[in-house]
Amino acid sequence: MISASAQETHIPTASQWAIYAMGVVEGNRVRRARDPVASWLLRRFPDLGSQYGVPSVLSMIRERAAVVDRMLIEELNRAERLGTVVDYYRMGGGLDGRFYRLFQHETSRIHRITELEEPQVLTAKSDMLAHSSFQEAWSEVEQRPMSPMKWTLQTSTGVPVVNLEGAATRIGLRLLVQVLGAIRRDCPKARVIIDLPNFLNRTGSGALAPPTGPPRLRWENLDRTGAGRIEVGHLRQMGWTIDEDLWLVSRPELRAANGVAICPGIEGLRVLRLIAC
Repeated sequence: MISASAQETHIPTASQWAIYAMGVVEGNRVRRARDPVASWLLRRFPDLGSQYGVPSVLSMIRERAAVVDRMLIEELNRAERLGTVVDYYRMGGGLDGRFYRLFQHETSRIHRITELEEPQVLTAKSDMLAHSSFQEAWSEVEQRPMSPMKWTLQTSTGVPVVNLEGAATRIGLRLLVQVLGAIRRDCPKARVIIDLPNFLNRTGSGALAPPTGPPRLRWENLDRTGAGRIEVGHLRQMGWTIDEDLWLVSRPELRAANGVAICPGIEGLRVLRLIAC
């Protein structure tokens, strides 16, 4: 069993937030966790989620996952219409359990699943999943340990679909742009999904920690935050065109007259699907 100190050392904060959002089940209503791998990890390693619980961020992460799931299904359907399969690349996924969901339901339409991640994170993930019921699916994943500075892909048998979900929060906008440039240079046929939460650093120098400041500052229009930092013209200059540009507006939490929170708010979010010009 991996120690709590090892978890804190190897698992990025943004990845821990994502695991907590996708795996926790709270309240009196009976409902399933969004991801079975995340739910198992939280039960097996409770320290992963003990300090992560800003409701508006958790809501954003869950909504982001639903949007990306929908986009991925559309990519699979598109490949099927073309008579081919998808090579799915996950970059910076941390402890993301989507590999298991894809393994369970989409084996006939996915040729290969590859995860590119920092070496220590991949090692921690493998250690955590060892001897679990998810080990068989994880063993089928091609694991490429490498620094984010080197994240890219060069060859693909099927349609290359790259998922950079959550990467902007982890590595910042400047490095994300470098990764997009490397993918466009090395694999022009790639189709890429990225997300830009509204609490990103507007200067592009890096990602901010999940927001804890005055909520009013986070309920602005998305184009006045880091989410609008990557502009259409800039993407076009890099050789990308936007296939879909989805903006989800921030929403404050709903409170009763006595001040009790009834419904959590949600942080603003932008999700883009890019294809080569």
